[in-house]
Amino acid sequence: MENRGVNKGPEMRIPEGADGPEDGIPRHYDRERRLSGASPEVRWLARQYGAKRPGILGSLLATGPLRFMFFTVLLFMAAGALLSLLTGREEAGVLGGNLYKLQAFRFGEAVYITVTRTSRDAEAYRGPLRISAYLDGLPSGALDAEAGDADKEEYRLTAPSPEPVRKLSVRVEAGGLSLNLSSPVK
Repeated sequence: MENRGVNKGPEMRIPEGADGPEDGIPRHYDRERRLSGASPEVRWLARQYGAKRPGILGSLLATGPLRFMFFTVLLFMAAGALLSLLTGREEAGVLGGNLYKLQAFRFGEAVYITVTRTSRDAEAYRGPLRISAYLDGLPSGALDAEAGDADKEEYRLTAPSPEPVRKLSVRVEAGGLSLNLSSPVK
């Protein structure tokens, strides 16, 4: 018995433009001929097969509710970024040509406060400093120090705090000017 070209997949397809075998039996799959008798839904699905899939943005904007949700999230992100930009950083500030940074943490029944002074130029203020600490708005400690010739100095003070506090405020006074810094207590 002779094997008359059993169709074993795409590698057995007859090239385009070639006539069928002598016996007239087609030995390959003709999608167009097969879909000609199918319903419109099936033809639509067949057109989607192999079509370019929408990207992530196309998927997020596919329907009205998805578009609304996408732009709402985008609006909240923009508002958060703008609010963060407008409030600025309160943990650092410049006074008399010096950059002051505030850090604080709680250990036991005290809050340990560090104010770091970094000179930004040669004309930076050198002289007496007064650093006052306020825990949740109540005065809790003060330090009188001297801004020396070093480019970077740290001033440390401890404030008693039997109860947890949320916010620390520090006022730095130097040469008749003052700077307010605030930080959450970690």
